[in-house]
Amino acid sequence: MNRRQILFLKELLDKDDYAPLSEYSEKLKVSEKTLRRDIDEINTYLSSTGKNVKKKSGVGVRLKVSREEREKLINNLSLMNFLERNSKSIIKERDSRKIDIAFNLLLYSDEYTSLSELSYKYYTSKSSISADLKGVEKLIERHGLTLLKDSRGTKVRGEEADIRNALAEILSYILDFNVNRAATGKNSMVSDSFISETLSTILDIFKERDITFVERIMRWTETELGQSFDEQEFMDFSLFLLIGIYRLKMGIFIPDTYDPQRVCNVHLKADRNIRLNDTVTKIRKKIEEEYSLELPSSEEKNIYLKMASGRLAHLVIEKEKGGSQYGSLEEEKEELFSEDFIDAFSTITGIGLRGKDDFCKNIRLHIRLMLERAKTNNPAVNPILEMMGNDYTGTLNVCRIICEILSQKLGLPNITLDEICFLMFYIQGEIISVEEKANVLLISDLSRSITLLIKRRLVQRFPGWQIKEIYADELKEINNGSYDFAVSTVLDENIGKELPYVYISPLIDDSDLKNIQELFWRVRTDADIFLRELIRTIRDLNDVGCRIKTISKSDEEYKDRIVSIEALKDIEYIYEKNDGINECIIETCDEGNNIFRIIFSMSDWDFMLFATKLLYLTDNCPTEVIAGFARYLTTEGGGNV
Repeated sequence: MNRRQILFLKELLDKDDYAPLSEYSEKLKVSEKTLRRDIDEINTYLSSTGKNVKKKSGVGVRLKVSREEREKLINNLSLMNFLERNSKSIIKERDSRKIDIAFNLLLYSDEYTSLSELSYKYYTSKSSISADLKGVEKLIERHGLTLLKDSRGTKVRGEEADIRNALAEILSYILDFNVNRAATGKNSMVSDSFISETLSTILDIFKERDITFVERIMRWTETELGQSFDEQEFMDFSLFLLIGIYRLKMGIFIPDTYDPQRVCNVHLKADRNIRLNDTVTKIRKKIEEEYSLELPSSEEKNIYLKMASGRLAHLVIEKEKGGSQYGSLEEEKEELFSEDFIDAFSTITGIGLRGKDDFCKNIRLHIRLMLERAKTNNPAVNPILEMMGNDYTGTLNVCRIICEILSQKLGLPNITLDEICFLMFYIQGEIISVEEKANVLLISDLSRSITLLIKRRLVQRFPGWQIKEIYADELKEINNGSYDFAVSTVLDENIGKELPYVYISPLIDDSDLKNIQELFWRVRTDADIFLRELIRTIRDLNDVGCRIKTISKSDEEYKDRIVSIEALKDIEYIYEKNDGINECIIETCDEGNNIFRIIFSMSDWDFMLFATKLLYLTDNCPTEVIAGFARYLTTEGGGNV
């Protein structure tokens, strides 16, 4: 089967009941006539299973299979999808080349590189390299950098501090085996060959001595200031120092003409904090002693700017001042935003966030910094936004909605997605901490090094899981009763006889992660719990005076929307503020098997925040729960609960 037919079959497997062909046509962006032909191909593929796609005139199509048959089909489709993607390796390598070219142009920004050299290195034509360079320009322009092209070749042009920031962003992507999708497209992937080559380059430039030295600096800084970096800031500042040290060893310094105030946030006053300033001066001296260098004052200014714009510095400043450094009105809005944010997520997730002192402290501090940056239109840039956003889309969706509602409620500037993603880290950390653990087998037929990289990716994505890696022929020696399920790079029916398992490709892309997550839900989560919670939320809204309406799919435009978002189950959520009745409008198809849109048209901000629990639940529930919820709304719910 081709890629379209694979996707069509997956869509059929996601539904329990009949759905009109027009629905699939709209989703897959092809005609109904094409899908009718595809059904014949799909039935041919399914012939060995004794199943086929049923058609019912005036109703639609359906594929009814058992849970075990569904899992087996999904694993087979995942393999077919991977093989089909591999057939397009040229596209993947082209995307990967852009990242690798950008990385090396930034790394060796003092040197020209010719098209001929790049063409020879990547075994491709000069015209292909020229096209890649256009993508590189888009990648680096957000840092105020450009490409200088003349008879000598191509090199990066811009401030040294900006070059280091761009390097830090790209390295964050590479180290997480991801790509800057803003430049290369949503479904881009880094190919295996370029992962190996680029990681080899990173290991060459960051020596063990440098990494150990930076680790000592980080721990010394925490002791010196009496505060600890959080995980994200530790990674960011470590990478900042490593890149700076590499450039300094190459003899590339930030010039004395560098003016850090041009990018300063308002909270960085002209007079630097004495304690932070003293700490940064000592860091400068430690670098000079370690590498026998003499650094200009501009390098110290740059380190100060990086440190002073972070969370740890603000903890130090607040402790010295004995409280907030802002005016009373701003402080009040920050406090209201923080309290509403914590209360909203406590209610939505069911986690007692108020009892977590460190969490509340970090959230309040981050929101203070975030709102200050929003006010001055100087938002933080999150280098791993794409990866984290894709891994935790459900939590990010809720964060976006809550921030938008609170900004409207308090008359604050809009918050950027990069900033919201940072907030999402804190929430997701608490969600993960209370999730059930899982013991998982990783079954592989690949080399030890590749298997360990796969395990690392899984541990990053599912930190609460205990993962044991084995080769396929070792399965018979394993006590299967000790494991909840398996993740396998091998497609083998015998594995399914021992444990529920999901097939993954060596690249572990978004599709693989989605299949893993769905298997985890099926194995460890009772779908009935989600359905009961969705119904309870509807009833709670009704009890507080919110009118619930269930209607057939409508083409009505909602022009006064505050925000709209398409959630994971392809349900669009629209939020409107009115001066009248509080209303939740749920649009379903005529048969009541699916939900197309949920509109919160409310006069009460707090009702609107609470109603977002519907988004959280539908994003995180197993797919089959949606059909049951839709049936409840159109039958038992009676259209008006």
